[in-house]
Amino acid sequence: MKKILNRLTQYETLTEKESRDIIIDISEGKLNTSEISSFLTIFMIRNITIEELNGFRKALIELSLKIDLNEFDPIDLCGTGGDEKDTFNISTLASFVTAGSGVKVAKHRNKRDRLVSDFFQGCVRGETYCHRRRRSGSALELR
Repeated sequence: MKKILNRLTQYETLTEKESRDIIIDISEGKLNTSEISSFLTIFMIRNITIEELNGFRKALIELSLKIDLNEFDPIDLCGTGGDEKDTFNISTLASFVTAGSGVKVAKHRNKRDRLVSDFFQGCVRGETYCHRRRRSGSALELR
């Protein structure tokens, strides 16, 4: 990784394969936090080339979890990812309305959106819920 970082600091670019391999290495825990931080910092300073972007894309596709939803024929409703202000996400509401009309919906969430995740998990278990605001944030109680 040191050679790659040295090349990048000299304004060289990565090949598609090098870009792909680095993302795979990051995901497999082969790089330490300093190496990852240095790598990301470089790309905050300079533009990503198309070749590098293609390598990153290929790695993410390769690492993604493949799910066959063909028998369900769902639609995917996605939003902007939320506003990080503990508000209810409109795409989540749209998913409820759409599913309520009989359409099968595949809903994804941001990893930070723990409240929605807890809610959906409670629905799967048949639990009811209550959302309470607290000074330090929100809490979701499943009953």
